[in-house]
Amino acid sequence: LKYGIGSILGWYCIYQIKSDEMLGIMNTVIGTASVPLMLLAPLLAKKLGKRNVLIWTNLIRAAFCVVMLFTMNNTIVFFVCLYLATLTLGGDSVITTSMTAEIFDYQQWKTGKRLEGFWQNCNAFVMTLCGLFTSALMPLFMSFGGVGFGDNIDTALKNPDIMYGTFKSVTWLGIIASVICVIPIIFYDLSEKKHADYIRALKIRAVVENYK
Repeated sequence: LKYGIGSILGWYCIYQIKSDEMLGIMNTVIGTASVPLMLLAPLLAKKLGKRNVLIWTNLIRAAFCVVMLFTMNNTIVFFVCLYLATLTLGGDSVITTSMTAEIFDYQQWKTGKRLEGFWQNCNAFVMTLCGLFTSALMPLFMSFGGVGFGDNIDTALKNPDIMYGTFKSVTWLGIIASVICVIPIIFYDLSEKKHADYIRALKIRAVVENYK
């Protein structure tokens, strides 16, 4: 759901500034946004901790989305905020993949079993189930802005009131999603130190088992 505000870029260029050329340029520019944090993610994780990086990037993204709500008419500020909001997504996949691997290490330490295969199947099921719900949220929030289910979006967004209402409702969805993502991470207590201790314990177990 956090990626939902990305759709605003195309609509903004087509219906607000009415420039296909700008759409091509901004697609290229926004496309680079995820790279910086993706490259910096390992360094930030080492300095701040993975949990803190996820919390702060989501809150910062929500903050930039809030600014977007009030800058719909200011093209430069709007694009800058959209770029910075997109930038915060860059480290998500890097950090969450690393955290998931650490959780598997913890599970192995606790139970003696690795659960990658089980998790892949479970994750596919959960994502499919959740997708049934989340896929309906975007059109639902768009309807709050004036684009009803079954409406012709091209016709609807040519109306300035509906256009801005839709932009704001979709942006609110991004804000809400970013804040919701913070909630479970607050309770994540597998610190880097704890993980290092589990790894040492697993190495000792491996040596003992090999010796036997």
